[in-house]
Amino acid sequence: MELQYGVLSDSLVLMQYRTELCASFLGTGKYTPTAAVSGDMGWKPSYVSQWKSICTHWHRHVCMVTSRLNKRIFKWAYNKANRSCKNWFHVITDTLKSIGHERYIDISVAFPKHTFVNDISTSLLATHVNEWTMSINRTNAAHGIGRNKLRTYRLF
Repeated sequence: MELQYGVLSDSLVLMQYRTELCASFLGTGKYTPTAAVSGDMGWKPSYVSQWKSICTHWHRHVCMVTSRLNKRIFKWAYNKANRSCKNWFHVITDTLKSIGHERYIDISVAFPKHTFVNDISTSLLATHVNEWTMSINRTNAAHGIGRNKLRTYRLF
């Protein structure tokens, strides 16, 4: 099941909707932690497939001929992106920097699409697995009040 409502939609709402679907499929209660549901289902998070689409779109514009109007607008918007102008390019470059793929930010260098998409999806999935493992092994609850409800989950 893939939930794709847009390239950069509110991922928190999508994750909540997906978690509710999975919880009803598993037959768990309303207050089951998200980490337990995603761990039992074993699905890739929806933002990984969204970022695959984003990477494909980014690659198409990077490899476009410079005489096209779309490429000129792409370059203009790319040069405009900074902390004061947080457009689409700012979000993309911040995410690529945060997962350690700064080499794909340079729009003057062409690169293979398959390698780019696989690198990004692998890094995002590894980040998700690390966050999941940390939430399972946490001693306190996610909000800091009480103990972690997943303390019995990690015994299995």
